[in-house]
Amino acid sequence: MNDSIVLFSGGLDSALCAEMEIRKGNRPRLVSFNYGQSNLIELEYAEQLATGMNLPHETHKLPRIHGKIGDVYPGRNLILISAAMPIACSNNAKRIIIGCNLTDYNEFPDCRIRFIDRLNGICEQAKYPFIIDAPLINLTKKEVVEKAIAYGVNLGKTWSCYQPKKIATETWSHWGECGKCGACMVRRNAIENNA
Repeated sequence: MNDSIVLFSGGLDSALCAEMEIRKGNRPRLVSFNYGQSNLIELEYAEQLATGMNLPHETHKLPRIHGKIGDVYPGRNLILISAAMPIACSNNAKRIIIGCNLTDYNEFPDCRIRFIDRLNGICEQAKYPFIIDAPLINLTKKEVVEKAIAYGVNLGKTWSCYQPKKIATETWSHWGECGKCGACMVRRNAIENNA
């Protein structure tokens, strides 16, 4: 069944959401967005993950989201969910899935249950044929990591860093995680607490 769209960043949360759908017997459409984020490398990870999962994947270019404060792009999830709505309609999707989790609650206002509930109220009011589903919203990042490991998500194939750094040697270069941004610290702590 292909009745869901997963907002797919290439990160741990969205990879787990996709894997959870597969385990339910669904074949979700993975949708990524280029909005001028500082960590565009995540889109390469998204493509590689989608290929490994053998799932349909598409990346859409959006206008640059400005006004980043620390790790937060104000209104980002609202913009991404809104951009996914016509994709959901054109694919007869019943759910748009987003990987918000409980650890995101304090720093990201658009990762809160109340926010998702309000969006669902708007969808209902507009008689849209889908809901916004946040299956990880009551899980801490530690619990997300635990569940991802149980579901066989390869953590090394996901990307979480907001401030990637170029690592160069004499013969090659690649992008590496900064290890200092909020996403890196939350991820590292969650993984270490599952070791």
